[in-house]
Amino acid sequence: MWLVVQLYTSLLLPFRATAPPTDVSTLRLPPPDAFPQNLKSLSFSGEFFLASKDLSIVGKLPKLEVLKLSWKSFIGEEWEVVEEGFPHLKFLFLHEVCIRYWRASSDHFPYLERLFLRSCYYLDSIPRDFADITTLALIDISYCQQSVGNSAKQIQQDIQDNYGSSIEVHTRNLYKHFRCSVTIDEDDIDFEKEVASCRNNVE
Repeated sequence: MWLVVQLYTSLLLPFRATAPPTDVSTLRLPPPDAFPQNLKSLSFSGEFFLASKDLSIVGKLPKLEVLKLSWKSFIGEEWEVVEEGFPHLKFLFLHEVCIRYWRASSDHFPYLERLFLRSCYYLDSIPRDFADITTLALIDISYCQQSVGNSAKQIQQDIQDNYGSSIEVHTRNLYKHFRCSVTIDEDDIDFEKEVASCRNNVE
């Protein structure tokens, strides 16, 4: 059975943690055994402001195959995947998350098949070690920096050279340079104005 659960901030209020120095409240997730154990698909969208350490809890869900993170669901400029990562994940979708550096290896996503990156303006690159994910079939990128597209092309070439196989890489509307300074504001209107100004601030 394919179970899809959409989580909203109001459901996790009991797990709200102390606000970090940025004055943005984060949410602390419950332990893995508090989630349905047959959960296969999970989507975070909205003002979750999850810390990277909380994503390690998500990675421990025993049957999780699909993960979507979008729009204020993640806080911090670095995502360092720890412990066992996401051992069963097949589909990863990142949309308008403000990470700049993604620290991960192929061991953290051993069965990943499809990676979608949308409007991840700050992201520097995809971890090159993803070339050793033998199940990887597709990387789809739009509205990200050119360096992200370049890293995907390098992964594609490494897979061809090392394993003699091929993957699809789709890129659209990439930026050569992206300059922006956004401060996360709990006022949605102000935040949206800043993001809109960033979209126009492309060289």
